[in-house]
Amino acid sequence: MKTGRRQLAVLDAIDRLDDGGLDSAGVSRAKGKTSSRKAHKTAKTAKKLAAMPRTRKKLADGDITAEHAEAAAEAADRSGDPDAADQELSGSADLMPADLFAKRSREWADRNEPTDKAEQRFARQRRLRTLRTFTDDEHMFAFAGAADPIVGAKLKAALDEEADRLWRLDGGRDGT
Repeated sequence: MKTGRRQLAVLDAIDRLDDGGLDSAGVSRAKGKTSSRKAHKTAKTAKKLAAMPRTRKKLADGDITAEHAEAAAEAADRSGDPDAADQELSGSADLMPADLFAKRSREWADRNEPTDKAEQRFARQRRLRTLRTFTDDEHMFAFAGAADPIVGAKLKAALDEEADRLWRLDGGRDGT
């Protein structure tokens, strides 16, 4: 994935110019025709990689993809310790697909995130809880939402219990 590694290197170089011009997110959005969200995420990854030499080298050598680098950079950001993230995550990055590495990186970040940062994240998640109900195109009741992990687990348990109850009322395992 040469495009990804080149793009991250160029974006990092743009931000290091510090010349008052367009920042790397703006360049990524304009030239890459990406969404604002993706452009900012890519720029953030490029900036984090500047402090992660092992991960940056593996990306430059083509041993890992931009997805791997993004997962490692996100873990470094959450932990607040790019050196530790670079040292502990770079060794296994090239040994697994990007999705599995992203999971491993999230688990590492969960274990290494400072308590105050985790509490701030949880408070933010609680503020952002939402549930929206609506009727879809097929005139069916539908809902969408987001919740913090604690409320989310309670909602999932309640929904699973109700779904099982309705399934059994509909005939369940008897084949009807």
